Amino acid sequence: MFVFVTFWYNLNMKIVVIGSGKLVKKITNTLSPDIKIYGIFSRNKITSTKLAKKVNAKIYNSLDEIKSDKEEFDFAYVVTPHTSHFEYAKFCLINDINVLVEKPLVTTLKDLETLIELSKTSKAYISEAMWSFICDPLNEAKKFLRNKKIKEANLNFSIFKPFFNKKDRLFNPSLKGGALFDIGIYLVTIAYMFFGVPLSTSISSVTKKKIDVIDTITLNYNGFKINLYTSFYGFKDTMKVVGDGFILSSNVLAHAPNKIKIKTKDEIRYIKGETSYNEEFRKVHTDISNGLKFNSRISLLDNLNIMKIMEELDEKIIR
Repeated sequence: MFVFVTFWYNLNMKIVVIGSGKLVKKITNTLSPDIKIYGIFSRNKITSTKLAKKVNAKIYNSLDEIKSDKEEFDFAYVVTPHTSHFEYAKFCLINDINVLVEKPLVTTLKDLETLIELSKTSKAYISEAMWSFICDPLNEAKKFLRNKKIKEANLNFSIFKPFFNKKDRLFNPSLKGGALFDIGIYLVTIAYMFFGVPLSTSISSVTKKKIDVIDTITLNYNGFKINLYTSFYGFKDTMKVVGDGFILSSNVLAHAPNKIKIKTKDEIRYIKGETSYNEEFRKVHTDISNGLKFNSRISLLDNLNIMKIMEELDEKIIR
């Protein structure tokens, strides 16, 4: 059994958060003492002021104020609606501010190509906040699957959002809402991590007012296929890879599992490890401390390959 345990000592990490929505509120309740939110910027001054007071953080009224303070914190963390990620990531790269951007990094291939060009001259670090890529058990599973003969894989991730609410970003076309870009991207990422770029793709979607609420996706590889299912109508988060002489599976939090089961004819073993916001921030801090400009687990080339798959699938959805 593989178990990943990491110890951290007095990092005194400082983060500036761009955004003040539900995810930011969740993160503020889970941060460990070695990670401090130094400042918060949001266009919603009511929520940002409330959050800043809660965590004793500075309130920023403009991006220029963040730029002036860039020597005071380790990196900015962008937690805003999908379609604004590019704007903030671009600002950070231009101004040499290290930045971690919530998934998806951007929503179009064109925007990603622009960030890649900017990264060549920027001194800043940039990474997508993608749990699947930083998850130790998934990375160990990737090593196990190397050179294995695969028969079929099934990846599922659904969340319970059955009621159509125009105020919810998940159901807003202008904010790139929909199952594919909000949760399906995890499954596409895992498939890419394990097996690379597929030979071809197909997708069948259930849509509601131009929003894909259910997506059934097939990624075709040489000699096998991967089935992906993502939906706003249930709770399901499972992974199963069937190969020649083995079954690799996880039935809880499969998009970033803390335990993966590997069953062969001779044994059953487990890969265990923690994935959390604290772990993610620490990995980013380590990368920056080591002088890296990109995440040691996910490069912009990886993002580019994944975005090509995502854009291809998105264009096939009939709305």
